[in-house]
Order: sequence, then structure tokens, then C-alpha cells
Amino acid sequence: MNNKIYLLAISLCMFTQVNAQNSKRLFFGRVISYDNRKPIANATIFSLKSKTKTISNLNGDFSIDLAAFSDSLIVSHLNYPDIKVYVDGKTPQPFVMSLQTSERLLQEVAITLNTGFQSIAKERATGSFVQIDEKTYNQQIGTNAIERLRYITNGVSPIADRIGAFDKGQMLIRGLSTFTISVQKPLIILDNFEYQGSLDNINPNDIENVTFLKDAAAGSIWGAKAANGVIVITTKKGKFNQRVNISMNANSSIVDKPNLFYERNISSNDLIDYEQFLFSQKYRFADTSRSNHPPFSPVYEILFKQQKGVLSSDQASSQLNNLRNWDVRNDFNHFLYQKAINQQYAVGLNGGSENLAWMFSVGLDRNSGNLNEKYNRLTLRSSNVYKVFDKLSISTDVFFTNSNNKSGRPAYGNIKPNNGALPMYSHLSDEKGNPLPLYIQYREGYIDNLGAGKLLDWRYYPLDDYEHSFTNGSIQDINATIGLNYKIITGLNIDLKYRYQKQNTNGKTEFDPLSYYNRDLINSFSQINQSTGAVTYKIPKGSILDIANSNLYAQNLRGQINYNKEWSKHEISLLAGSEISETKVENTKNRSYGYDPETLGFANVDYANTYPYFIQGGNNFIPNGKGFGKTNNRFASFYTNGAYTFDEKYTLSASARRDASNLFGVNTNDKWKPLWSTGASWNVTREGFFRTTFFNNLKIRGSYGKQGNIDPNKVAVTTFAYAATNPYTLTQWSQIVNYPNPDLKWEQVSMLNLGIDFSILNNRVSGSLEYYHKRMNDLYGSVPIDRTTGIGLGSITKNVGKAKGNGIDIQIRTVNTIGQLKWNSDIIFNTYYDKVTKLNEPPVLGSGAISSGITLIQDYSTYGLFAYKWAGLDPLTGDPQGYLDGAISKNYNDIRNQTQFSDIKYIGSQIPRIYGSLGNTFNWKNLALTFRVTYKFDYYFRRESIDYTSLTAQLKGHADYAKRWQKQGDEKVTDVPSFIFPAVAARDEFYRSSEVLVSKGDHIRLQYVNLSYELNKKQIKNLPFSRIQLYGVASNLGIIWKANKDGIDPDYSKIPDPQSYAFGIKLIY
Repeated sequence: MNNKIYLLAISLCMFTQVNAQNSKRLFFGRVISYDNRKPIANATIFSLKSKTKTISNLNGDFSIDLAAFSDSLIVSHLNYPDIKVYVDGKTPQPFVMSLQTSERLLQEVAITLNTGFQSIAKERATGSFVQIDEKTYNQQIGTNAIERLRYITNGVSPIADRIGAFDKGQMLIRGLSTFTISVQKPLIILDNFEYQGSLDNINPNDIENVTFLKDAAAGSIWGAKAANGVIVITTKKGKFNQRVNISMNANSSIVDKPNLFYERNISSNDLIDYEQFLFSQKYRFADTSRSNHPPFSPVYEILFKQQKGVLSSDQASSQLNNLRNWDVRNDFNHFLYQKAINQQYAVGLNGGSENLAWMFSVGLDRNSGNLNEKYNRLTLRSSNVYKVFDKLSISTDVFFTNSNNKSGRPAYGNIKPNNGALPMYSHLSDEKGNPLPLYIQYREGYIDNLGAGKLLDWRYYPLDDYEHSFTNGSIQDINATIGLNYKIITGLNIDLKYRYQKQNTNGKTEFDPLSYYNRDLINSFSQINQSTGAVTYKIPKGSILDIANSNLYAQNLRGQINYNKEWSKHEISLLAGSEISETKVENTKNRSYGYDPETLGFANVDYANTYPYFIQGGNNFIPNGKGFGKTNNRFASFYTNGAYTFDEKYTLSASARRDASNLFGVNTNDKWKPLWSTGASWNVTREGFFRTTFFNNLKIRGSYGKQGNIDPNKVAVTTFAYAATNPYTLTQWSQIVNYPNPDLKWEQVSMLNLGIDFSILNNRVSGSLEYYHKRMNDLYGSVPIDRTTGIGLGSITKNVGKAKGNGIDIQIRTVNTIGQLKWNSDIIFNTYYDKVTKLNEPPVLGSGAISSGITLIQDYSTYGLFAYKWAGLDPLTGDPQGYLDGAISKNYNDIRNQTQFSDIKYIGSQIPRIYGSLGNTFNWKNLALTFRVTYKFDYYFRRESIDYTSLTAQLKGHADYAKRWQKQGDEKVTDVPSFIFPAVAARDEFYRSSEVLVSKGDHIRLQYVNLSYELNKKQIKNLPFSRIQLYGVASNLGIIWKANKDGIDPDYSKIPDPQSYAFGIKLIY
């Protein structure tokens, strides 16, 4: 019996051995050049599974023993980047593999995505990532590291200047995820940690790539801060066993003056006629006897002088006629604005030995703006990785930024009287260029003789006042990171990182004795003895110095364990970790009177008592300009992430994170409710049944998960703000800023993402198509405070709102080679739609929904545009007409106060529902030309027009005044209402809020053009550099097409960004 068992065992072993010997098969292939289709000899082909290796012959042919079922080949050559090719039993033979040069290799090959916690090969990613490489990133020039990303990133929409409350240049990643404007910015990650400082501190020349995390699978590991999307900035590093490389980049940009005449203001001629009419109606005559003596316009002063007989009728007419053909913007253009010049210099060095990889860079920016404002920035960076021994490595990264800025001349729009707008006919200088005064606070005839010459000059001279009133600011920012990585066993390592950031922001504003602010404040508290004529200055003469300092301290400590293993057909990647962080901000401000910049002396003043106000009368306190503030936000987080891949075909991923913070309520911190995600992908091209030469790659992926969003200004515990001593009670007082809110938690966004990645036609066409759907829950909103608490009236922030959104992100890249002309295209197409699904108190009246900016109306877009229905102009009077209870009406107060929400008109969204760009790059020999066209479709904006109330009260008028209804029949050619006096505010408000002033925002814009010329040592052997590139960039080149016919740029409510032109040189050693 035993013999039979032994024989059976021997037979099985022999059978297994035979099978093992037969498990390899001979595979035939050919290696060719992608560019010219010629065979490549001496290419090395290595099998990952059978561990065999061979070399291609002169015809590019080879044969190699492979594993029977499936295998992966690494094809390498001295002159080409390596490629990885998957083959199996159904792969056609001889299988042709093409190698591309580094310049031609498509980005889908060997892309590594950085989440801030780990690096993921793109072929294994299940989430939605977009990576901007260094070459694409540097197609534009600028000081700010983020602004270059606005038009080149799939799924990212820049917010137009016309939409208020946003920072200039702010971006939305896949639309809105919160109702709170102050926290709609994406989370910024700089080299693995959240960056707390000013984005102006980051030198763009230090950036290697930028990765956008757009869905939950990509960004949920960042937890309660990731709902608005995550931008991961990866800076340049050194590499082991690399010779020293030196790169230099220098460029200068010239920015045109802004087009001040873009604003459609009422003409000087029409404004003068209008003021003459107002004068004839004795409008504002009562102001001549007011105690505060408000200023009158130059036209009114001329008319008053004519009325008093100081000027004859001819003299008055002559002076008025001199004003009719003048536009104050000419003075601004000539005296205050200039072409901006920005200079940028950067030097980088990197290299490495067997145990050390290092990088050092220095950057210098020197900017002189359109108003001669100055900005200088010095950046230093050092990055090192040191291998202590095989298993242990230590890394250090240090960033240092020192920037300084100085204010410049006053901008157009910032100079105006306290009670209105600057009249268009105003003069800032006389015919010889000498500064002329503007009367912005008090009337001309009054202050010219006030105090019998004993007071300081009370007039304002805008052309030289800025020389006596200036602000200097500085930022010193240091970011230091130290990391330790220990390899426990193969595939298992521990990673410890600590980052410390300190940012000091200092601001100093000095009003010297000649500044208007200084003279006005001293005069206001001066006292003249009527008997002796002596002047007592309660505010001492000398400069007034305001100092504001803000210190930010941030610390992050992270411990993470990583496990990666490949065996047979399996690949697994796991990580788990914990992070604690703290961010403290301390603010102080102080004011000194009688300051002497030479001796640094100052004078004491009495803040405790009140003193007579010279002009208005009554008593007032001297402004003290002092204040202190401090915040401290702490987080503790636990997170994990894992992915499993089978046979390079199927990948499953999951992540989870739990956040606790002193910002959240007690009840929230006590609950274990992590934010999480899960995802899956299927690499179809790896399947044996999917055999086609049309597809080079086809991957289907999907994910679902939850992310969070927090507002650090909304805390769950009771907080007080303490003020200075009350001058009446002589005791300190405080007020409640936040009420107890134990249930306050983060906003939560759930997102489903479905995507396809593909490349076809031998990688000549590649891209991705994605659909996403997100639900936003627990959004912040205001609710009335429970009156039983005894606090009284007011509101408190609760998690009460809900919304949903969906969209499509498409990006397609093509290689369109025509002979020697290499032509690459990059097409980005995005859509986004959202809707508010729950609010605490939806509006009843239509007037509650009519606004510009975010509009929270249940069942409508978060940026919906609503308007009153328009019934045209009254043919007899030119009055605007609307509807009330279905009938045409001119009862404007009732239209506002009685029109139901259901009776107003929903126009559409104020932010584009369809947006994207088209980029093209043409390479011919050493020349490269890139241009990018952007587009925005399916959105609306509200045009500005005449407002007779503002025109009457403030002299703020629009050019539509010339198009107003003036006689019967005009209603057929104009929609601008007639002028009536006195103006009716409700009438103007109805017209301003009606659908007649709504236009489509659709447009196409030429965003930038980049032209470069490059030489290298292969072309010129005696070239002292490895590579030299000359380049030029033109930006903000204007609109190519727009839907509106009014000459309005839909992105700008005021003055558009001017065109800029940059020229530079790059040297690589």
C-alpha cells in the first residue's frame, strides 16, 4: 500500500514538474520608434514574472520565454524612457511595441499622483485626480503660485470678478460645497501638510507639479477640510546618484495700464446739464446751513457764485464749458497710473550621492505695480534626504520667505467725496500740472477761510497726498519639516513627520504732518481761544503711526505606517496614521500720535475724556487705534487608506478618517462618525477578451464617499470679545460672539464619481470622462436663538442646509503630427449644476431672492439669478412697468412688498454651467507655440444702468442716461426709463432688479499665448549650457466672442485685468 502511495506521489511531482516546464511559452515581438516607425536595436526586454531577459536585434525583433497565462514586460533603451507592457495568451504576435522620446511620451505613462499622504500610480487610482506637470504649469508667468492653475485644470472654474464676496482669482473645484463664502476655498497642501500661510509666500519656480483631488476617493483622507477639493503642491526635490544640475530662470513682465474708460459712466456734458437742473430745483440748498458743512460739486460752487453775483452769467458759462469736455480719467491715466513691471529671478541646484539627495533654490521677485506700489520677495528653500543606513532615512525641508510691500498712488474709484462719487469733469491738476485740491469732506468756501488761517490746511490734494500717507508691510514665513522613515521589513515602513510654521505679518501706516488724514484729525480736535487767538492741539503735531502685527504659529505631527507588497497577481497598499495639529494666531494693533520717524519719539494723548469736535460740534473721543486678538485651533485625526489590485486589472480602494477639534461641539466630538470613501477600477485592456489595436488603454472606475468642511470662525463653545475700557463707565466691557452650540459639526459632502480613462490610436488620443453627483448635508445656516435662554434676539449657526449638484468633467489630449510639425491639443469640457434642497426659512416675497452673488432659495441654484418681470416702458411717461397680481403696474412699493416669490422670474445661474478651455501646442524644429482659449457658457449677469436716486444724491451716473426715454415713441428704441424729479428709489430699484437688465454671459476668451525657442548641446556642441530656452508670454488677451451686444465683459463689473507681456530666459547646466 505504501509503495503505491510513493509511486502516486512521484507521479504527481513529475506531472507538476512537466507542467512547470510547460508553464513558459516563447513570445515574439518587435520594438520600433514611435516617431518614425523604424526598428530599435539593443532594446532590453525583461519579464517581471518569469524573470527572463533578452535584447532586440537590428530589425527590432526579439523572442522571450514568458509565463503562460499573463506577464508584464519592461522595455528599456538608453535613448528612451522605459515602458511597461501587459501581455497574455491572446496577445497577437509578433507584438509591436513603440518607444517614445521623453518629449513625446504621453503623460499617462508613469504618472504618480500625490495625495499628501502617499504617492499612487495613476493606473491604480480609483478616484478623480488631475495633475498639472511643470511644463504646463510654466506656460504662464506670475508671482502667485495658484493663479496659473485657473484655466488649465479640468473641473476647476475661476470665479469672475463680477461675483462679489470672493477673493480675486478664487477657484471652485466642481462647484460649491458650502453656503458659507468665507470657507469656499480649496484646501492647499504643500509637501504633505496643510499650508496655513499666505499663498504669495510660495515661489512658483520651486513647484514640480500640482495635483487636484476632486472626489471623495481622492480627497476624503483629508477629512473635515476636504469638501471644497484639495490642491496638493509638490515641490522639486533632489535625487540619489545624480550629478549636480543647475537651472536659472529670469523673466520680466510688462502689464498695460488698466482701461479706465471701460466703465460706462455718464458724460461730463450730461452730468453738468443734470446738475444745472438740480440747482434750478434748489436741490441740496438746505445743506448750506448744515452744521457739518458737506461739500458741493464744482458745478454747484460755480452756480452758487453766479447766484451771489460773484460770477457773471458769461463767466459761469465759460467755466462750465471748460468742464464739459473733460474726463477725470485722463488725469488718472496721466498722473497716477503707469505700466507695471514685474521681474522674477530663480536659481535652483539639485543633486545626490548614494546616501544623500539634496536641493537648494533661491528666488527673487521685484514688482512695481500700475499705481507704483512695490512688492519684493526673497525665497530660500533647502530639501535634503539622508540615508543613515539601508533601513533608515531622514529628510528635512526648509522654506523661508521674506516679502515687503509698499503702497502706491490712489486708484480710480478710491478718490471721492464722503457724500458721493467723484464727478467725471473733476480736475486733479491745473494746466501746468500743479496739484489741485478736491473738497471731499467739507465745503470749499467754508474751510478755505475757517479758523482765520490758524488751522492747518484742510484741503485734499490727491496728486501728492499719497506721498505723505503710505503703508509698508512685510511677511516673514518659515516652514520647517523633518521626517524619519524606517523600513521594518520589505514593504513595511514607518513614517514620522513634524512641521513647524511661523509667519510674522507686519504692517505700518504712517500719516506724516502733510497728509490730509493727519491735518483733518488734528484740526477736528483743535481749540481756538477766541480772546487770544491761541490754538490748542489736543492731538499733537507730528506723524500718526498705525502698527498692525499678526503672528501665526502652526504645528503638525504625523505618524504613519505604510505597507506595500506585490506577489503573484496581487498588489496591496495600506497605510494608517494619526495627526495632531495646532494653529495659533495673535493679532495686535496700536496707534501713536506725534510720532517722529527720526527720533522714534511720540506723544501721549488723552483717550479717557471727550473733546469738542471743531466743525460738527458736540464732543468726541480721540481715536485710539488699539486692539488685541488671539485664536487657537486644534485638531486630532486618525486615518487609514488601502488599495488592492488583482492581476493588474481590478483595483479596490477604501479610506476613512476621524477628526476631532476644539471647533466642534461636545456632542460631535463624542460620536465616532468617520468620513470615508470607497472606490473600484477595472483595467479593461488587460482582459484577454478585449483584443483591439484601437485601444491602448481603457480603464473604468467609480468611487463614493463623504468629505467635510469647517468654518474656523464658527465655534461650538461660548466665546466673548473684550473691548477697551468704556469711557463713560470706566470699566471694561465684552460681548458674546458665539453662543453654546454642542451639536455643531462639520458640513458633510457625499460624492459619487464615475469615470473612464482611455487612450486610442497608439496613444495619439487620450483622456478621461467623468460624471459626478454630490449631496451636501449639514450646511451652515442661521437660525433664531431660543428666547428661553434669556439671551434675547439674535441668531446662531446650525447645521440646517442641504444642497445637491452634479456635473461632467471631460479632458481629451491629442497628438496631431503633420510632417515635421508636432501639434498637441488639450481639450477641457466641464458642466456643473446644483440646487438648494433644504433651507431653514425659504423666502415668501420675491424681493428676498433678488440679489447678486450667492442666492439661497430652495429648489434653485445656489447662484440663481432672479428678476422682476418686465412690462416695458409706459409709452406716455417712460416709467418702467412691472406686474402685480398678474396685471401691469407702476406701484413699485407694492411690487417690492407684495410680489410673491412665485411671481418673479428665474433667469438662470450666475456662474457658468458649461466651461472649459482649448489649448494647442505647435512644435517645429526649435520653436514652440502654445495658446489657450477659454470659454464659459450657460450663465447670466445683471448689467449696470442708470439709477436716478444715486445720480441725484451722489452724482454717480451711468452712460445709459443718454439713452433714457424722453418723448413718446422712445419706448420702441430704448428700455431706459425717463428721468423724474424727485427720483423715486423704489422705481429705480425695480428697474435695476428687472429682467430687462439681464444679459447672457456666454463668451470665448484668448487667455494666453506662449512662444519659445530652445537649443541644446545635441544641436550646438559648443553651447556652454545643456539647454537654453528663450520665451515670451502674452496674457489676458481679451474676448474673441461674447453673447451680449453691449460691449460688456461678463467677467468684470468694473475694470478688466489689463494685458501683460513677459519675456524670459531659462538656462540648464
